[in-house]
Parts: sequence; structure tokens; C-alpha cells
Amino acid sequence: MLVNISLTRSSGSRLIGFKSRADYYYGFFSAGIKLPVNYSAGVVVAFYWVLQTNLYGNGSVGTGREERFHFWFDPAATFHEYSIIWNHRHIRRHGRASRGPMSLYATIWDGSAWATRGGTRPVDYAYAPFVASFAALEMEGCARRALAAFRCSASGSALSMGGTLELSPPQRAAMERARGRFMFYSYCRDGARYSVMPPECGEGKRRLSSRHNK
Repeated sequence: MLVNISLTRSSGSRLIGFKSRADYYYGFFSAGIKLPVNYSAGVVVAFYWVLQTNLYGNGSVGTGREERFHFWFDPAATFHEYSIIWNHRHIRRHGRASRGPMSLYATIWDGSAWATRGGTRPVDYAYAPFVASFAALEMEGCARRALAAFRCSASGSALSMGGTLELSPPQRAAMERARGRFMFYSYCRDGARYSVMPPECGEGKRRLSSRHNK
């Protein structure tokens, strides 16, 4: 399966490029993504030249939990796999557990005003159309349309709301190496934004983030 979404001066997919048919209480979601080629500053896809992760809770998108990374590979050269693990164990770690279901969205839009440090490098539509390609989409979990949430928590299921699906030690070590070398912003070091740091910002995370905000 292959899906393309594109941005031109007159069209885009900011609200919904495409979305999952079902809402999920927990699950594993994965896709191979190939980003627009050539100059694409200001073009925002699910993932773009700077990778920013967000976590929102309780139905609010006013305040997220962001971290930003430089890519250590060319995300437009070929498809790269991006995956999300969403379950109760991981949500709780950020102290903003939500009991509601979620949908999976993919979008592409003009984010010049904020994605390029205040619009200093806006989208250049001379390079349009900007096309992002998605392949090998995988969604596995507890769909709201199928069963109530509590009935989806099958005994022993690694994806369940009480499951124990975790990164393996080598995966966690690789993640920490990437954060140490390529992360250049973390909300846990944004003193202008938070007079008191969120409770999940432990000392180790603050020290790691501090090295990349000096």
C-alpha cells in the first residue's frame, strides 16, 4: 500500500491528509515515510527535516511536551520506518494519562510561521508540489469500534493498557545516543516556558537537555 499527500500554493492537507478508520485505546502504529525532496523549508509533514515529537493529553493541544532532533540520515532519499507505541504504561510516564481513544493522522501543510524560526525561511513554492509518501502502514491495537477498552486488555497482551511492552536494552541505548548527539531542544529545559518544570522532567533528563541548549 502506498499513499501520497502533497502541498502546493493552492492546496494542502493540514487538517486531514488521511486518517485511520478506527479510534484506538492503545496500539502499535508504524509507517515507512519518504519526505519531499529538494528545498522544503517550512513544509510540515508528520515528520520533517527537524524531527519534533509532541505529547498532548486530556483533549488539549494548548501545551505539548516537545523534543526536537536533527536527523542523522536523509529522510527524503528513501523510505524510513517510524513507529509509535501507545499504551497506558507509556502515557502514565508523562503524568497526563488520558482514557480516551486516539486516531492516527497524516498531514502536510505550510508551517513557515513557526517551523523556520519565525518565518525566516518560508516555503518556496517554486519547488512545489511537495509530496510526502507513506508505505507499509501498520496499525495493531484495541479499536473502539470493535470492543470496549476494558475488554481489549487480553491477558498477556504486550500492547494492552496494562501491558509491559518496552524498548529493549539495545534500543534504549540507541535512543539515548540519539538524544545525546542530535537533540537540540527539550521542554524540560525551557525555563521561559515553565517557571516550574513538569513533574516528569527528572534530573538526568534536565542535565542531558542542558548540554544541547547552551
